[in-house]
Amino acid sequence: MAKTKKEVRQRYDEIMAAKTIKPQRRGFELEKLIYEVLEIENLDPKSSYKPKGEQVDGSFFWMGQTFLFEAKWEKDPVPASTIFGFRGKVEGKFHTSSGIFIAMNGFSKDAEETLLKGKTSNILLFDGIDMGFILSEKVTFLDVLRYKLREAGDTGTLYAKYSNVIDLKYVKTDKIIKADYIDSIHNLLNNKNDAFYEIIVFVEGPHDVDLANNIIKFSLNGFSLTYRIVVLEGGNNITQIPSIINTYQDRFPLKGIVIFLDDDLETHKVRSQITTISEQLSKAAVSVNNLFLFLSEEDKLIYSKRRRRTGKTSGERIDAQLNAFFNQITEEYYDPEELMLDDTLSAIIKEFNWDKKEKCIYYDDDLYGMPSKLKNIDDLVDYLNDQMVNGRLAELPSEWIKEMDSLDYTWEIREYLSNNYSGKIRSIGWNADEL
Repeated sequence: MAKTKKEVRQRYDEIMAAKTIKPQRRGFELEKLIYEVLEIENLDPKSSYKPKGEQVDGSFFWMGQTFLFEAKWEKDPVPASTIFGFRGKVEGKFHTSSGIFIAMNGFSKDAEETLLKGKTSNILLFDGIDMGFILSEKVTFLDVLRYKLREAGDTGTLYAKYSNVIDLKYVKTDKIIKADYIDSIHNLLNNKNDAFYEIIVFVEGPHDVDLANNIIKFSLNGFSLTYRIVVLEGGNNITQIPSIINTYQDRFPLKGIVIFLDDDLETHKVRSQITTISEQLSKAAVSVNNLFLFLSEEDKLIYSKRRRRTGKTSGERIDAQLNAFFNQITEEYYDPEELMLDDTLSAIIKEFNWDKKEKCIYYDDDLYGMPSKLKNIDDLVDYLNDQMVNGRLAELPSEWIKEMDSLDYTWEIREYLSNNYSGKIRSIGWNADEL
């Protein structure tokens, strides 16, 4: 048995390089490699065994839970039917048991979607790319397992790929690299400048970027929303969108995503995938609005040549859907309940004159053109609330105001003052505990 990760990796490289090794032997060697990694990470592994005639490739124990695993190193992607057989073994165990299915050459396109239907999901899917990271010396099995468990819990994704976090997926075209609206998945998830984008636009490949940018820029005219275009490197990667978005939202707020796909993918299978992905996004720990748009060759011709200087004569279906989507996002974005108080209150309070001698606060009253006085905490809170409400009403469309309940930020203002101005309040002789 190997005792170090380096030795495990060397053995893995030897197996990869061997051209004459039989599939059955290769699968057995994979089981051994997995066992050795689990042993190195102190996960109390058990090797292959047969409970009541059922073959189980192995298991390990972590955080009070037993994980059974099955490993396949076959030429073709593993179909959903094979995974169902393994799930039956897992479901026959104690309720704290879960399953990990490892397929070095991946899974059929409908495998995850099929697994998500019906019974409660209790199987996580690993592929050869995941194992490549695990068998390296930089990533542990637990790193990948934690990531997949978190994505499954947050979004329902059973096949979240660890490469979404660390694999470099740079767009190869120099022209696109230099554009200020394009990013790679890697750059998006590892943003070093703490810049965030309220809309993420996914396209299949680099050749779709300029077209999508043309459509989005026109449709966003009049909306103050920032966006970024991300290349998926193939329509089949749409299943990774929930985990990519969930990882992004760990750092930045996101208002919506738009996904452009070629209409040659518009089949029953893809439509079913889209339904599953939309449900995952809506049921995620932090849900996100999403819009899938299929572009025909005619649409592409229209949007690549249309100057958009006059009224719309073509492409109205796409424009209408995007316009409705951005209106929906804007309404949610400007929801009064989401108002960020800190900056506005700070700007108002900055103009105060805190008079220790008079034990009051003076402020300039624009109505009478002379300083006005706040004599106690209740006066202060009422004044700040009036300013916030009046400022907010001035920003909102009149039709929204008619449908709204009365605005009141009293509680938020008291909390803000308590957290940031208790010392200042005490300095003029007021009792900050009244907040």
